[in-house]
Amino acid sequence: MPAPLGNYSRSFALDRAKADVEARTIEVSFSSEEPVDRYWGTEILDHTAAAVDLSRLNAAGPVLMDHDARNQIGVVERAWLDPKKKQGRATLRFSRSTRAEEIWNDVIDGIRRNVSVSYAIDRAEPQGEPLNGVQTYFVRSWTPSEISFVSCPADVTVGVGRSATPTNNPMPDNVLPVSESRSEAPGAAATERARIHDLTTVYEMHSCQEIDPGRVVLREYTATGRSVQELQKWILENRYLAQPLNLDPSVHGGMLGMNSREVKGYSLLRVLRALSERRPLDGIEGEASRAVAQTLRKEPEGVWIPNDVLTRQNPRQQRALVAGNASGAGYLVGNNNGGQSMIELLRNQMVIMELGARSLANLVGDIVIPRQTGGATAYWLPETAALTLSQQTFGQLTMTPKRVGASTAFSKQLLAQTGGDIEYLVQSDLMTVLALEKDRVALNGLGSSGEPLGILNTAGIGSVSFGGNQPNRFRALEFQTDVIASNAEMGSLAYLTHPTVAAAWAALPEVPNQAIYLWAGAVQKGTIAGRPALSTNQMVADKMIYGNWSDILVGEWGALDLVLDPYSLALQHQIQVVIHQMCDIAVRHVGSFSVSADSPAANLPWAA
Repeated sequence: MPAPLGNYSRSFALDRAKADVEARTIEVSFSSEEPVDRYWGTEILDHTAAAVDLSRLNAAGPVLMDHDARNQIGVVERAWLDPKKKQGRATLRFSRSTRAEEIWNDVIDGIRRNVSVSYAIDRAEPQGEPLNGVQTYFVRSWTPSEISFVSCPADVTVGVGRSATPTNNPMPDNVLPVSESRSEAPGAAATERARIHDLTTVYEMHSCQEIDPGRVVLREYTATGRSVQELQKWILENRYLAQPLNLDPSVHGGMLGMNSREVKGYSLLRVLRALSERRPLDGIEGEASRAVAQTLRKEPEGVWIPNDVLTRQNPRQQRALVAGNASGAGYLVGNNNGGQSMIELLRNQMVIMELGARSLANLVGDIVIPRQTGGATAYWLPETAALTLSQQTFGQLTMTPKRVGASTAFSKQLLAQTGGDIEYLVQSDLMTVLALEKDRVALNGLGSSGEPLGILNTAGIGSVSFGGNQPNRFRALEFQTDVIASNAEMGSLAYLTHPTVAAAWAALPEVPNQAIYLWAGAVQKGTIAGRPALSTNQMVADKMIYGNWSDILVGEWGALDLVLDPYSLALQHQIQVVIHQMCDIAVRHVGSFSVSADSPAANLPWAA
């Protein structure tokens, strides 16, 4: 078939080394003569001066987000051709708008690494004879129109990403399109081009042509209006043989979307009374439990407690509550008690969510996340030597539900006498102990006996040894260079240690006889070598962790299951409440963390 004329795009990885922070500019490569597979054949862009019309880019061409003409973040300062590398290059300057400032910071921090250029093919000529039924076209005339920052790169060839977005209206190759066809069309046409672009990008990123000869699946999805999400599902099931996730969008992490009036009217005390009296649960409490059961497609052992209710108060921890015992709960009985002012039990500081760990809520079944574990290798060869084959390798990150539980007990007399204060106490105690335990295993879980595997026990994590030397700035920076060596220095980066280590480092001068210390700031929250640093008693006393905490995944299956046991403590006239949750912890990339091999404070003269 003839090469259709019209609008296309290609994506490329940018080089942060070309950024000028003061001028807010960055130099990018936006095109090359690398062949790109299209649904109509293989395309090669001619990079001679006569073939490329750079007038639109050099007339302050727009720099956009995701090819959205309504979302401009900068301009093209200058566009030119590099005849030696046969590339199109451009200098982009960012505006000072709030949105542009966000993107610029992401570019400098290495979060956004990919740009895409939109261009119109004006004339394409067939090159040679078709090979295996695929015709190659040499594009003799083309016009780039805008450059966009995009979140998803395309097929990677020698470190440069490419993608293609064909026009939805093919034209004969001997007819030039009207000038309007060179710009992004509004409405449905632009939406359709974006859909095909995204389909092609995802397909090529995962090398689906290896299991789909002739690109039959890609052609079917582009021709029938299928979505990117549908293609991703096909890739997970066919490329990686993964089981699909069964997520119900109506509930997020056991949340029902209850309004403030419904949440305020929900009474945990009524739930406990109904269960203790062995009568059906009615009212808003019964409706909420049934709604969670319907969305999770699972009945509770006791009662589902929606997270809408559990997030209304700050969690505390478990204990036995007895009306006649002042140290238990006797001080709560009576109308004049201020339960919200209760002197709380002091607890360890929970940190992983504050540091940036990511929650995967409302999971159903095991979760399998494909991940790339190795890439192709480049070789330098003599003129006639054979090339050694290399290929990308892939693995999987699997998370399976593991049960964590906590319990408390209170007297039947307390249940009869106490008003709303007991709800605050019981609920907050149960929630805090669960949250603390998930926090602990994320750091030091053993990965056995039903316990998730934590960072400190994960094989392959980087390490820093202090040996017989005092901690110093070089050792502090070694944590960072460990992570940088794994190309993982991105995301929510921070140090974490025990307060005794933090205190020792906060008293250790970085420079002799100067008030510049290795740990700057307060012992609980400060900085080390320019990165945030936190301390908590949740950590092992002689360890320090540095890394990208957003690479910690906390998976949660469903809501909280509350079960009331009126028998086990019947002789004490008490009722026991047990709460369970299914969850798991996983490290996305072992290279994202570095851990001290020995104590970071053991060799200090005052550390005993």
